This record gives sequence, C-alpha cells and structure tokens, in this order.
Amino acid sequence: DGKKLGDWKVSDDFDFTNHGKVSVRDGTIAIAPGKPGSAVRYDGKFPKIDYEVSLEAMRTEGEDFFCGMTFPVGDTSLTLIVGGWGGRITGLSSIDGEPAVENETCRYMDFELQRWYRIRVRTAKSRIEVWIDQEKIIDLKTAGRELGILWVVEPCQPFGVATWRTTGALRRIRVRS
Repeated sequence: DGKKLGDWKVSDDFDFTNHGKVSVRDGTIAIAPGKPGSAVRYDGKFPKIDYEVSLEAMRTEGEDFFCGMTFPVGDTSLTLIVGGWGGRITGLSSIDGEPAVENETCRYMDFELQRWYRIRVRTAKSRIEVWIDQEKIIDLKTAGRELGILWVVEPCQPFGVATWRTTGALRRIRVRS
C-alpha cells in the first residue's frame, strides 16, 4: 500500500541474518545494506506461472546488486540479478546449475546511482522474458532446461527481492496474469 510492509516480511535466514533496516515511505520500500545481504519476501498469494511482474528498482548506494528478484516458475524458482558481481552483471540464476554470471543470460550493463530502472519479468510454460526499461534483455526457452535458485535466496521464496552490500529501493510493484 506504499505506507507499511503489510504482506512483505524481512528475510532473516542464511546470508540475511545481519540484514539492514527495511522501511516504507512515500510508496517506496527502502532496503539498507546487510552484512552481506538484505531481503524482503512477499507472503501473500502469488501466481506460479503465466504471469508478469514489474517494478522499479534503484541503487541508492553501494556497488553490487540492488535487485535480486526471486520469482516462481511453476514448481521451482529463478532469481533475476540486476547489477551483481561488482555492479554490472545482469542475468538469471540458475540455469542448468549455473549462476547468472556463468550462463547465457549474462549481460554486462551499466547502472547509475539514484536512477530508477523499470524491470519486467514474464513467465510462461515455455519461456522467461526480461526487460530493463524498454530493452528486452532475456528471452529464454525453458524446455529441457534445469531451472533453480542458489541456496542463499531460499528465504526470498516464493517472491522476494534482495540486495547485496548495497542500498536499494523498490516501488510500483505490480503482478498481472
């Protein structure tokens, strides 16, 4: 609702035990840096397949990922990393057991501090598509592929967003069939 966390919960397991402060103000969820990570998880109803989720995310300080969005894909999950591995890597973890930095979804992108980026993920039975701003950066056919997450983001399931040693902000989170 832009005023309180409501169905959003702060994740505090694994690498999120020493999470930073999470607050809501003026329609924005602010996630302070953790040691090493901070995350929020949505505990309300969330679709498993054939949906689109969009949000705006911003790195307000730090040099690593400011949006590690974990989302369901049928009976499993994936994580979209935006600005990871030192600030430029964007991709899906994990595809065939390989993290974003080591699979074909890996892209090197520049991200400015204090700038909102529109992120959109579309899931279907046969593909995952991802856009940042207006550019489609991932179009992955999923048939015959092993999809999964790295253990560190398990507390973000079914849907959540993490940051890594970085302050991030989220707003305009929307889900539609």
